[in-house]
Amino acid sequence: MSFAFYKILHFVGIITLFLGFGMMLASQLSEKVAGAVKNAKPMMVHGIGLVLILVGGFGMAAKAKFLGDAGIGEEGSVVAQSGFPNWFWAKFGIWVALGGAAAVIKRVPEKRTLWLLLVIILGTCAVYLGVAQPF
Repeated sequence: MSFAFYKILHFVGIITLFLGFGMMLASQLSEKVAGAVKNAKPMMVHGIGLVLILVGGFGMAAKAKFLGDAGIGEEGSVVAQSGFPNWFWAKFGIWVALGGAAAVIKRVPEKRTLWLLLVIILGTCAVYLGVAQPF
C-alpha cells in the first residue's frame, strides 16, 4: 500500500471518529427530549474510526520510515533517527484520550457542551501536530 492510501485511510478514520462523537451527542439530546432507547451504533462508529486512524497512522509511519534506519523517508521527509518522533507520541496520546472520551460522554451527558469543546480542541491539537510536526 502507498503512503497516500494510508493518509486517506487516516482521514476517513478521523471523519468517522468525529461522526461517532456527533452521533453520541445527538442521541443524548434525543433521549432527553423523547425518552428514546439507547443505541449502540454511535459507539461502534467511534470504535471503527479509532481503528482506521490507528492503522492509517502506523501505515504512514512505516512508509515514512520512522520504524527503520535514519535517512530519507518517503516523499522526501528526513528522518534524523530511528524510531517515532515526539510529535507522533503526542498524537498517540491524543488518540488514547479521544478513545476514552466516548466513555466520559456517556457517563456524564449533562456536560455535553464541555465534551464537544474538548473533543474539538483535542482534534485541533492532533491536526497541528501532524501538519507542523513541531518536535
